[in-house]
Amino acid sequence: MDISRDNKGASLLELIIAMMIAAIILSMIFLFINSASKGFRKTNDNVNLQIEAQTIINQLSNLVMESSEMEIYEEIPEEKRYIFKYGMDEYYTVISRESLLYQVFTTDYEQAKTAPYTKEEHLLAEYVQSLDITKTSGNRAVDIDLRLSLGNDNERLTKKVKFRNTR
Repeated sequence: MDISRDNKGASLLELIIAMMIAAIILSMIFLFINSASKGFRKTNDNVNLQIEAQTIINQLSNLVMESSEMEIYEEIPEEKRYIFKYGMDEYYTVISRESLLYQVFTTDYEQAKTAPYTKEEHLLAEYVQSLDITKTSGNRAVDIDLRLSLGNDNERLTKKVKFRNTR
């Protein structure tokens, strides 16, 4: 019986080397996809935070422009209320508490100071690090300073808004 030494198949050593090379290539592909995915999530969070900030500043600007005056009420612990007066007996209150903003409509000034609110019905915004609305000299406008924070992303917007309906 003549056994030929000219086998054309792959040896065990060649198979192990090929599997190691394939494992290295697959690991590199996995690391690339993982880092691209993290980058996408971070960019997506940042864009969402920017959109949220712009939406909030626009809503607050509209609220200020349509009101005739604003008062800050800080008698309730851990919350700040900005009361905007519309017509004779219409008040919109923006409430800043923890990292949330709420908006409540009332027809009584005293109720505007203490009106209850729920997240389900009155939520205006999330991720709010701080909100500061201050009257400018002459009380004809306000400066809005809004800071949002989500994870490591931060967004800050400032805007000066004039009252349209001042007396």
